[in-house]
Amino acid sequence: MVVDATLRTSVPHIWAAGDVASQYQFTHVATAQGKLAARNAFASNPQPFDDRAVPWVTFTDPALAHVGKTEEQLKEEGTPNRVARMSFSKNERAITMGETAGLVKLLTDMEGKLLGGHILSVRGDDLLAPIVLAMHANLSLEQLASALMPYPTLSEAVAGAAGSL
Repeated sequence: MVVDATLRTSVPHIWAAGDVASQYQFTHVATAQGKLAARNAFASNPQPFDDRAVPWVTFTDPALAHVGKTEEQLKEEGTPNRVARMSFSKNERAITMGETAGLVKLLTDMEGKLLGGHILSVRGDDLLAPIVLAMHANLSLEQLASALMPYPTLSEAVAGAAGSL
């Protein structure tokens, strides 16, 4: 089904959300779009669905999670970017858990705007949340790096990657 940015169909009083109206086949996207479509149906100024920070997770062991652009997409677009990384082999909680495989990778434009985040790690699905929030709120890499994370936790790797540039 074809919808515009506000999830309205070609029939002005019909709105659509989820699998029938989106390239994203995720429950969390369908839920967010359903809420937005319901609000927009009664709004005088409908808002667009923001898909800049849609999280993707492959529930493997370890989990593979990402949000935003990949290095390959940025290269294809010709977007200059920087890459920040932190290996879980340097994270004290991961070391004590014996789960040091994996890393956090963050992609930014040359000014530090977050363009993408990728995690391969035990609990990578949960660890993606601060990156999703940072992208949704348009936080810079510097702002993410300055966020206080509890010690010792796996989440320190997110701030550690952000602070590595």
